[in-house]
Amino acid sequence: MCRYELRRVPATSPLQPGDGALHLVQGLIKLFLGTRVIGTIAEVTPEITRSYSTYSPQERASVVELTRLFDLPFGAPVATFSFPFAAAHFLASLPRHINAIYNADLGRRINGFRRFECALSSAVTIVLIAALFGIYGIASRVLFFLLNISMTPVGLVMEQWNSGGREGEVNWSPAPRGCIAGIDPWIAIRLCILVRANSVGSRGSRG
Repeated sequence: MCRYELRRVPATSPLQPGDGALHLVQGLIKLFLGTRVIGTIAEVTPEITRSYSTYSPQERASVVELTRLFDLPFGAPVATFSFPFAAAHFLASLPRHINAIYNADLGRRINGFRRFECALSSAVTIVLIAALFGIYGIASRVLFFLLNISMTPVGLVMEQWNSGGREGEVNWSPAPRGCIAGIDPWIAIRLCILVRANSVGSRGSRG
């Protein structure tokens, strides 16, 4: 088992309903700006496509068919970053029994609500970044989203594993598993960038 000597940081301070209200207002403002005011963001609408293999009688071979499903408005998803934070704040601070669980977990240095909000917001982020670099396939988007969702709870597992440990001793064993899930979409994005760069370079050399 891999263990390192580290000093524990203090537990996160308890949440208040006002924190959730602040994130909610922030999200609504960004939603309004991204869809109504800042036209350049509202005009960014990457297309979502579906590709599948089918048999072509004319070519007597298997060919790939590409179908355009819909356009993704960029402004609205960008604004949703604040909404998971607002939901987590309200959920952790308003219902008394949930707030009691949240505060008890903080005493053990466990914050599952933070993992919930980070999982959703970071998953939306990676999907939007992939669209900016030309990854439009619906299957790739779903896989990126789920991979990012699966990465974040690894931090919760690590907190749970270390909640009863001795002071200054941290078990980092879950961390590499989360890193593997988190880096996969970035590898695909990097490959897409390299393919596009090579394509542009080859066209330029022919010209």
